[in-house]
Amino acid sequence: MAGVRILMEGGNAADAAVAVLATLNQVEPMMSGAGGNGFMTIYDKASDQIYSLNATGAAPKALDASQMTAAELARGIKAGAVPGLFGGWIAMLDRFGTMSLGQAIEPAVDYAENGHPVLPFLSNAIGQSRELFEASPTTSAVFLADGDPPVPGERLKYPDLARTFRKVLEAEASAVASGGSRSQGLQAAFDRFYKGDIAQAMADFYQENGGLFTLEDFTSHEVIWAD
Repeated sequence: MAGVRILMEGGNAADAAVAVLATLNQVEPMMSGAGGNGFMTIYDKASDQIYSLNATGAAPKALDASQMTAAELARGIKAGAVPGLFGGWIAMLDRFGTMSLGQAIEPAVDYAENGHPVLPFLSNAIGQSRELFEASPTTSAVFLADGDPPVPGERLKYPDLARTFRKVLEAEASAVASGGSRSQGLQAAFDRFYKGDIAQAMADFYQENGGLFTLEDFTSHEVIWAD
């Protein structure tokens, strides 16, 4: 419905795809979200070309896989990768979209602030990751607020995620208000996420919890377009 809403407001398929991906961040966060990674395949009818977008990030530069166990590499604080999907949303909108980031992720911000009924799929997924979540107080406060996974039908809100979204939209709006183009606005949102205070907060979290990421790991991130 988030995608349909964007189409009804005049957006195209790229705008709608970003709206759906961002909304999944609330509805099915284990499947897609600003903190995740993935790939996109885009067919452009106008040019009759197919494009591949690599929206994945790298492991920390400080990571030495030879000094880690398979379990550490698979799960936990040292198993992270730079979140590439947010950059993928920006790249998709910039190259093929027509809307601003603010327009495209408006449904997602609404769900993050006001909540969405938990689906059984999400409730089960949180239960399966309970031990991992309990290792991080800030994470358990979101997904295990009452000490247990939310039950199906319970309304789950993500106020911290909403604030993060508001920050990147603030950067976009400020750039455009200063005379910047739509592309420059999108770039400003990208920069705040990967080079500004959001990136610093992510780096700080890893450093405080035994992870390996530094700010440089985030500032050097790039999306990759390919045929």
